[in-house]
Amino acid sequence: MEHNNKEINNQIKEESVQFQRPSFFQSRGFITILWIVGGVILLLLMFKAGEMVESQKADFSYRWGQNYYSNFVGRPSLNADIGGNNLMMTHGVFGSIISVNAPDLIVQDINNNVEKDIITSTGTLIRDLNKAISFKDLETNERVIIIGSPNASGQIEARLIRVVPNSSFPPGGAQLQTRSQSQIKNK
Repeated sequence: MEHNNKEINNQIKEESVQFQRPSFFQSRGFITILWIVGGVILLLLMFKAGEMVESQKADFSYRWGQNYYSNFVGRPSLNADIGGNNLMMTHGVFGSIISVNAPDLIVQDINNNVEKDIITSTGTLIRDLNKAISFKDLETNERVIIIGSPNASGQIEARLIRVVPNSSFPPGGAQLQTRSQSQIKNK
């Protein structure tokens, strides 16, 4: 009998141990997995939020670049003829020096008040009327005529910079006068 009592006691202990075991959902492993999955979801949400913000920044930058000309220069005329003043001059500028920062200049075009970035090189001729001068002789507010060629960045690579007296330009600005093909045919 004593033997049977021991067996019964052992069975009761085993059954009580089995009932005391936590279920899988309460186990330490499951809770760890839950924390990991929650952390990954949080990281993915943060990544998506950052992606949305950067996408908006890129979209703004793209639209700003696409509309730069119309925002800062004005809308081009749809009836611009080839010889007319409606097209931006890309091979030169008439205007006043706004900034001198060797080897570059910023010149405000008298015709349309657009600031143009001018790049000089060792091959750029700089003249004050008929006298050759150096880049360091250029000063802000001087009136210049610059002839060059445009580069891929929208700058003018100057071949010739000519400083002219302020009296050479009318106070309201000088308009580059060119004749269109129709004006030439009418003569």
